[in-house]
Amino acid sequence: MRADVEDHHLGRLAWTLAEHGWMTSSRPWERPRLLRVFHPLVPHIGESVRVHRHRARLFFFDSSGHILGSVRRLERVVAGLDAQLEPCRLVAQTHTRTRR
Repeated sequence: MRADVEDHHLGRLAWTLAEHGWMTSSRPWERPRLLRVFHPLVPHIGESVRVHRHRARLFFFDSSGHILGSVRRLERVVAGLDAQLEPCRLVAQTHTRTRR
């Protein structure tokens, strides 16, 4: 798969995740391209997402190789990542409460 196609879809996902409160980072020189997803207060724990062709369609896959969803259904992918990373969000919320 071409790097510009991966970048396009991972960029769309990064914007959508940012709207839901997640931080993302990537390294443009990596092959395959990976998007790291994490909570701003817990940056060392998160998930890596990649784009891969499966049965002639493009899908997002997590670091375990499970399909998160089609590149056309970002909200479904974000909902899946929200569910996977909910413990990170809870830790971050607990951390901010104890610091007050």
